[in-house]
Amino acid sequence: KMVSVDDILVELGEFGLDQKINYLLYCLPFSFTTMHLVSWVFIGAEVPHRCHAPDSDLHGFSGGLAPTLLFQDDGNGTDSNWELNACTRKNLLTNVTEPCKDGYDYEEGLSSVTKEWDLVCSREKMRATIESAPMVGNLIGCFAAGVVVDAFGRKPVFIGSIIFMLGSGILSTFSPNYFSFVLSRAMNGFARAGLDTTSYIMCMEVVGPNKRTIAGVLCWLFETLGQLMTAGLAYLIKDNWRLLQAVYTAPLILFTIYWWIAPESVRWLVIKGRCAEARKLIEKSEQRNKVKLPKNMIEDMEHTIKEEISQRQAGSIMDLYRSRNLFWKTIIMSVVRLVCCSLYYALLLDQSELSENLYIGFCLNSAVQIPGYIFIAWTMAKDSVGRRITLFAMVLLSGLASLTHPFITNFYLKIAVSLTGRFCANCSLTAIFLYTAELLPTSVRGSGFNIVGSMCILGSFVAPYIQLLGHYAPCVFGAAGVLTGFFVLLLPETLGQPLPQTVSDGEKLPIGFKNFCRRKEPLSTQENKPENENKETRLTLEAKNHADAIIAQEKQTKNEIAQDSLQENEVIDQTRF
Repeated sequence: KMVSVDDILVELGEFGLDQKINYLLYCLPFSFTTMHLVSWVFIGAEVPHRCHAPDSDLHGFSGGLAPTLLFQDDGNGTDSNWELNACTRKNLLTNVTEPCKDGYDYEEGLSSVTKEWDLVCSREKMRATIESAPMVGNLIGCFAAGVVVDAFGRKPVFIGSIIFMLGSGILSTFSPNYFSFVLSRAMNGFARAGLDTTSYIMCMEVVGPNKRTIAGVLCWLFETLGQLMTAGLAYLIKDNWRLLQAVYTAPLILFTIYWWIAPESVRWLVIKGRCAEARKLIEKSEQRNKVKLPKNMIEDMEHTIKEEISQRQAGSIMDLYRSRNLFWKTIIMSVVRLVCCSLYYALLLDQSELSENLYIGFCLNSAVQIPGYIFIAWTMAKDSVGRRITLFAMVLLSGLASLTHPFITNFYLKIAVSLTGRFCANCSLTAIFLYTAELLPTSVRGSGFNIVGSMCILGSFVAPYIQLLGHYAPCVFGAAGVLTGFFVLLLPETLGQPLPQTVSDGEKLPIGFKNFCRRKEPLSTQENKPENENKETRLTLEAKNHADAIIAQEKQTKNEIAQDSLQENEVIDQTRF
């Protein structure tokens, strides 16, 4: 009997106690990896500053003072007669303007990397380098993690990435200079690629087919929780950025125990032929969920997988290019991901529309994501909508919001369109994560997931440069979003379908213009049943038809024999007569 991993999960309980525990284990890292990504907003915050006056003992100022300050003559000379600006100072007696030769005075009570190493004015590009360093590391990590996660498993890559991120956090905390800090940020981005990939894939692979929608969306709530915790901790620890970085890093130590308590992916073990290890995890799940699998079901699954393995080669990243079907899926998803990330970052670059306070604006920007997750979970699970239409609508609407935003003059309407764009852009990113995981087969899911993910990093690079075009720069993002939205319609619907295990399984999900206007079939139809069930039913019908044909042929033969016997008897009787 043909039995798949999905069949096993359905019998175990698609989201039973064991699945919930394992799902939670791999959701928690999102909260803390996000801290390291967005921590730069606070540890690298721009602190109000001005030029330092010559021969002045004042090296700071209290909040509320204007950036320009006139120091009056104290009666002992003219050294303090300066007009002090953020990046220049002017001697009021000689009327000469010059750069800040003696450093800067910063607002007291705030600590920042920018403040410690004077990353302002002529050195502002050095601050931009720190901002881009994690993206460079993440881009490299995406390709590296994609290969090793399919070759060596999800769990080893997860543990290795945790240790690497822990090391980068320690280096950030104790960085003696600017260059070591840049290196630590690049290391952090490299580690985050492995952590996000393994965590998300595990969240998708531990649950049954009917629970993948909620599983693929709920994990991002942990990321939003991490963003809110980041802002809360930053508000409490304003006066020491190194202590704040240490607080962000310390929780990572707890995740090292995952080597002993977290499971490997059963799907990956099965696809690699390590059925004995997979059997132990399945039996453990039976005990936790208090269910008993039908007799010989695990043996049937092992037999099924062994037959599939004997008929194919091990999956590799090159399968994404050898298979025309998977190649075009990867290309389309990569383009969509690049545009979605560009839209997302372009709309989030300026949070001043929401609040002038850094902490309040950041929290509002994070909180608006929560209703988006609820909306996505509802629409993507709805049979009449599904994954494809949801992603198409969100990309299209975020594009339209960007197109119209520069032309709106009414303040409140402008805010409403901005929030709509943020909402839709966040929804599109959430949807594309789940959709990508369902389109790619298990044998190359890690590799393909990271190739598509690397496009998001490129999108984050592109967004700031396009913003330099000026007031109408959002129109570029909007036009790209509208055009890309229609590319999504070329992809197949995956709602209700089992996760493809092999490259041949992935090729059975068609791609092309025939999907453009295809409606989603009800899940109760035969086409949406698992492939194994369809195959088993087809084989049963063929066997029945074959048996009926044999019986009919036997009846016909008997009739012919009986007729021949009757004719022979008549001939004998005539001869005797």
